[in-house]
Amino acid sequence: MDLSPLQLKESWIVSLQMETPSYEVEVSNEVQVDVTPTYSQNSERPNEWRVRLDTEVTNPEAGVAKYRIGIAVEGYFIVDESLEEEKALKIVAINAPSVLYSATREIIVGLTARGPRGRLNLPTLSFAAYSIEKEKSPSRPRHRKTRKGALNP
Repeated sequence: MDLSPLQLKESWIVSLQMETPSYEVEVSNEVQVDVTPTYSQNSERPNEWRVRLDTEVTNPEAGVAKYRIGIAVEGYFIVDESLEEEKALKIVAINAPSVLYSATREIIVGLTARGPRGRLNLPTLSFAAYSIEKEKSPSRPRHRKTRKGALNP
């Protein structure tokens, strides 16, 4: 099996907050998920990237979520030097936040499994619309996703 042209060398949690509403409050099984990636390329070694993914789990438009969570996860990635620049930028823009979001989902499942409102499974998201334009600020579309049944009792 071939290795991916984008390798995660390490990742870490930058910040984490979690709130649970009181038991007197009726909660919804829906959540609002917003994600924002930030990309930083190493100027001396252009195949090395630091990518940060900020994820906010908040109340849906109507109702109160079982949890309100804010988490920032960062990763250090290396992209295959043999790739053309355009293809390398596309791989970093799409795959790096996908990897970090997967880690974020697992962190949140683990935290909420011990919480009073039960485990929270975030929906899977597609990062296919993300891109990085050279010599400009990275394009950072925001996902806004309301998910019914995202919470498991």
